[in-house]
Amino acid sequence: MIKKTTNPGIYITETNAFPNSVVAVPTAVPAFIGYTPKAPFQGKSYLMKPVKVTSMLDFNAFFAFQPPEPGQPAPKQYNPQYYITKQKEVPAKGDHYTINGDLYTIEPDPFTIYYLYNSVKMYFQNGGGEAYIVSLGPYGAGSGAGKAPGTLIQNGNVKVVDMIKGLEALKKIAEVTMYICPEATLLNQADNQAVMQNMLKQCDEMQTAMSIFDIIGGEAPDPVTWSDDITTFRQNTGSDGLKYSAAYYPFLNTMITTADQVDYTNIQAGDTTVLHDLLNPPSAPNPQAQTVLDAIQNGSGQTVGQNNR
Repeated sequence: MIKKTTNPGIYITETNAFPNSVVAVPTAVPAFIGYTPKAPFQGKSYLMKPVKVTSMLDFNAFFAFQPPEPGQPAPKQYNPQYYITKQKEVPAKGDHYTINGDLYTIEPDPFTIYYLYNSVKMYFQNGGGEAYIVSLGPYGAGSGAGKAPGTLIQNGNVKVVDMIKGLEALKKIAEVTMYICPEATLLNQADNQAVMQNMLKQCDEMQTAMSIFDIIGGEAPDPVTWSDDITTFRQNTGSDGLKYSAAYYPFLNTMITTADQVDYTNIQAGDTTVLHDLLNPPSAPNPQAQTVLDAIQNGSGQTVGQNNR
């Protein structure tokens, strides 16, 4: 820029050698809608209220079980239950294991399976910056049994009315650009359909966000009939607002759960009876294993956690 001068003399005009920097603004702000370890924070309930977080520390402050007293083990923020069940014959679908000559399956209690906590954790571990969390409430109680081998995981604690209500809570948050309901696939097909169509309708109305969908069946796709999952999904989404959506299939397998987060309390809700038969069978006695099992059963080896979470 040249300055106009009115008096004779020498004038120096400094110019900026670098252009003005562009200030970064968020272009993808997801909203995660689902169930959390807890919802109150500092005596105030955040149930069905969008909360903006910028890190996993923020999430834990609002929605996670707080650190224990010194010397006490940390509570588990997510504690799914798995059941080891002896089978009379090889199941038609699903994995099975032969242990000490007997046939077993290891299946989750579907009422203890939730996806939001690990979804948010992976988001921040992969460079996510900001996100909104809509808690639909705490985890529900387990059913006390594993699902049938080869069947879909459906969690009876996950409610379609909760998800739709949580979605509606985001109508006033124009900053959100993505709607994500990680636990929608834990619903039956009809309820999953209702959630997806409400998400697409809201996206179409607001025109500021898109929906990210998972597809029922993506947890363990059948190598022969997997295309049926896609067909059913396309039928269930309907035809409105599709330009505001994207879908992923199958599910990603990750190692986000580390070995120290899993112990005997994740099996049979902490009942070690089945472990006695597996680790110290009459046909192959193992005194050392029996000593450890007895210590666990008596409580000296027990880990304090939030069972059925």
